[in-house]
Amino acid sequence: RSPRVIRERGSRSDDALEFQEQIDGDRKLFSTAYDATHLWLTHEAIFGAGLLLETSAYEAKVERDRRGSELEEEAGFSISDRRDLEVRGLRQDWSLQRSPLHSLSWGTELRRFDVRYDYHAEREFDSELRRLRHDFGSDSTAFRGRFEERHDSLYVVDRRRWAAPLTVELGLRHDRYSQNR
Repeated sequence: RSPRVIRERGSRSDDALEFQEQIDGDRKLFSTAYDATHLWLTHEAIFGAGLLLETSAYEAKVERDRRGSELEEEAGFSISDRRDLEVRGLRQDWSLQRSPLHSLSWGTELRRFDVRYDYHAEREFDSELRRLRHDFGSDSTAFRGRFEERHDSLYVVDRRRWAAPLTVELGLRHDRYSQNR
């Protein structure tokens, strides 16, 4: 007997933000960009009496680009920032209603994270106020990195309702995280 599909859902959303400021006199330039996209699909089906399956797949992407520069009277500063985040996942949940007072649930989720950073900074602050600012001269910073992470999980739950105010739930869960650089 084939399953009865009770619900299928899909959704996609986009979000964007951009901010710019520019003054050429003593050079003050800023630019901020943000872009996010989310996509998820869900499928629910019933197999026989009381067996429910819900499967979800999802993806999210967030991009951010921040620049800068401010030389106000040669005090300095410059920053650049680029971050990208991608999340992908697949989740499956099963529920079996054995009786009105007893149910079992089990499932798994596989999730992947991929994050990229590209960061750059400069500063100068070589002025008479450096002692007040605890500034001791020029500086420069650079960072570039990529992180990948996996999150895998399994679970099983046994739920019993003994009397109207009392429900007992016993469950096991295993989560595994791993990160690569």
